[in-house]
Amino acid sequence: MVLKYQLSREHNIGRVVAEGEVKDSDFDRVISSLLNDDQFSPGMDMLVDLRKVISLSVTTTGIQEIALLFQEDKRVLPEARIAAVTSDKFTYGIVKMFQGLTIGALPLQMVTLDYGEALRYLKLKTPMEVIFD
Repeated sequence: MVLKYQLSREHNIGRVVAEGEVKDSDFDRVISSLLNDDQFSPGMDMLVDLRKVISLSVTTTGIQEIALLFQEDKRVLPEARIAAVTSDKFTYGIVKMFQGLTIGALPLQMVTLDYGEALRYLKLKTPMEVIFD
């Protein structure tokens, strides 16, 4: 499992990338680290890239606990644009379920199977590859 994040205060954008087999605890760990990172700011837009996930082992309880983390921790502001992109319908469905559980607590406004659509939604002025690579 590889689940990592990168943040750019200069561009007010973050990126979470997941690869391989991912579990509830992986998301919990990365989200906690991201929210406590000095480079994180509450209005930061975020791309959650799940296109290379091979296996997603999550439970309803695990998803609810992650949703509760965002409901209790008000560090993500409603104006932040958050887009999640995946390459398969199963992961897409799980992310849509998470989106439903976090309504009012997390502004996950876009879940898509199209990477280009996610980038357009985030309205980046600089390509993601330039920001992080």
